[in-house]
Amino acid sequence: MNIVQLGKEDYRDTIDFLNMVFSMTDEPHDFPNLLPTYYKETQNHMNCHYAVKQEGKIKSLVGIYPCTMKIGESLLHVARIGAVSTHPYSQKQGLMRSLLSYCVNKVKQEYDLAVLGGLRHRYLHFGFEKCGTEYIYKINQHNLRYYQPSAPLSSTIYVEKYKEVTAALLTLHNSSHLHVQRDLTNFFDICRSWNHKPYIFYDKNEVCGYLVADKNMTHIYEFNVKEDYEGDIIYSFMNQYQLEEVSIHINPFNSQVTKLLTTIAEDVQIENTANWQLFQWEKVLQALLTAKLSKHRLLEGEIVLHIHNYNTIKIIVKNQTASCHQTDEKPNISLDSATAMKVLFGPTSPDSIIEIPCHITHCLQSWCPLPLYMGTQDFA
Repeated sequence: MNIVQLGKEDYRDTIDFLNMVFSMTDEPHDFPNLLPTYYKETQNHMNCHYAVKQEGKIKSLVGIYPCTMKIGESLLHVARIGAVSTHPYSQKQGLMRSLLSYCVNKVKQEYDLAVLGGLRHRYLHFGFEKCGTEYIYKINQHNLRYYQPSAPLSSTIYVEKYKEVTAALLTLHNSSHLHVQRDLTNFFDICRSWNHKPYIFYDKNEVCGYLVADKNMTHIYEFNVKEDYEGDIIYSFMNQYQLEEVSIHINPFNSQVTKLLTTIAEDVQIENTANWQLFQWEKVLQALLTAKLSKHRLLEGEIVLHIHNYNTIKIIVKNQTASCHQTDEKPNISLDSATAMKVLFGPTSPDSIIEIPCHITHCLQSWCPLPLYMGTQDFA
């Protein structure tokens, strides 16, 4: 099978292929507008795509889009996998199985972990599992009757010409304890990905926050604001645009916002975030445990975990610090990688997934689920 890395010369064929395949199974797609960060006619952008070609035509395609996730002071290199597609007349030939296996083997050598959307059982075979944690708060107009705003705010839709405020918005984004790194050149395109719209809020003439909502304004997928403006911005947004109800998707690390929303919201749901696969388990676990320790006091202890087809890892929490390293010690618990991801990253508690050995129950329940998360705007 001929698997090739695409280049700038393949741009038109790639866009035509993706628009055709996804439009046949869903609503009409226009990928350069849907995901402007990934689809540009440059060599670097097109080199992120791998394809199976037959007689010179693309028949199956996968994109690998690199990013860096900042968790506290730790940096993790993440492969976002997307655009997973096969021509409808070329299905059931094993093209995608071979291509996605090739891509997963490739990212294993270069990244700490990988993430992709889609159906869970479709990607379990390739080593992915649905896990991670996202909070979704539902707020309606009845809830807002019991909220007293402290100051009237104004807002506007963020468009590209407002370049003078981009630095302020980027600073708000970067203040989150867990975020995917962006820069001034791609910030606007990321905010408008998935046909979403970003809204800027002002207290007088000063930027106090922004949010990103879907086109129907029923879901808020990104919410970064200055301290003490959380409730006022939600109140202003819903009233200015006469919204009956909105659902706000929140990073679990954002405890300042979650505490406020708990007092306002009608309801909250806890969901997983995506299909994940870890390649550098020790690095990811240490980053997430260290970040969680910065927000919470966790029970001290140690667990020796064996992950099938990987290694045995010793996880230690002591004196409010975390360490994770490979070991030859006898494991306390042995899990396949999919179950290990569910146990460690949730969204439900470990004892809802497996029977935990008594001598490590308290530690595992205290530490997990670890808040593995990526917001919708950063997905591929």
